[in-house]
Amino acid sequence: RVWQGLWAALFTGLLAITDSCALMAHFSRFVEDIFALLISVIFIVGAFRSLVEAYQDLSTAAAFKTTLLCLGTFAFTRWLQSLKRSRAATKTIRDILGNFSVAI
Repeated sequence: RVWQGLWAALFTGLLAITDSCALMAHFSRFVEDIFALLISVIFIVGAFRSLVEAYQDLSTAAAFKTTLLCLGTFAFTRWLQSLKRSRAATKTIRDILGNFSVAI
């Protein structure tokens, strides 16, 4: 198993260094969307696993605070995304804040 992990790590590193993921755009839009969906699902599942582990490992109050932090972060990013469609500031500022929500 160690050799399998090292071999997979080598190929993953090579793909990242050469930016091979950018090649997916040349195949079809459908394949690129599937690849983006896969990455998104990995991060979403990781977040839910962390929430479940918080309820298993932490006290009830700490787990509840973790849930509030998770939901608050989600609500904040959705609000930042909604700024793109509002008239709150100049278009440049709205675009910067809207694009920042993806990084959160």
